[in-house]
Amino acid sequence: MSDDDDNENKLAKILLQKREKWLKAREEASRLERENWENRVKELYDDVKNWLKPLKEEDLLEFIEHSEAILNSEGEEEKIIHYFSIEFFNGKTIDFEPLGLNIGGESSEIYGQVKMKLDVSNVMIEIKNQDANWKFVSSDEQKESSRYEEFSQENLEQFITDFVQRFEDKE
Repeated sequence: MSDDDDNENKLAKILLQKREKWLKAREEASRLERENWENRVKELYDDVKNWLKPLKEEDLLEFIEHSEAILNSEGEEEKIIHYFSIEFFNGKTIDFEPLGLNIGGESSEIYGQVKMKLDVSNVMIEIKNQDANWKFVSSDEQKESSRYEEFSQENLEQFITDFVQRFEDKE
């Protein structure tokens, strides 16, 4: 075996070790980011529940939560998606569906997004980076622009009020 072969084997061994360390570090960073995202979504749901608690106590609505495990190609649990719904006295619901991290790719300005489905319309709730506050993003198809509003109790109640006013009054 020549010195060139030894050097090549040594280089290959070092590269394999470095790649393995890099992959483990990347997997750990991904896991931590996923956990942070899941915590942010849970905090969002907790805010909604706290703000609407008086209406729940009056039996005007209920909160429904469920989770779904997403499996990778080996059948191992890759992540868990937490869903949340507000169900009103008449069975109508507002569903919250987390769409995930880095919407639009790594270069996107959006860190994470949750879709709030109100019957036939959707409102996005998003954060620009890990430490940012949630914002409502509503689009006007005619203007082709988005409107950003703070995710607050007042703004949430306004979206829900608009939704509830569309309920049919049947006696």
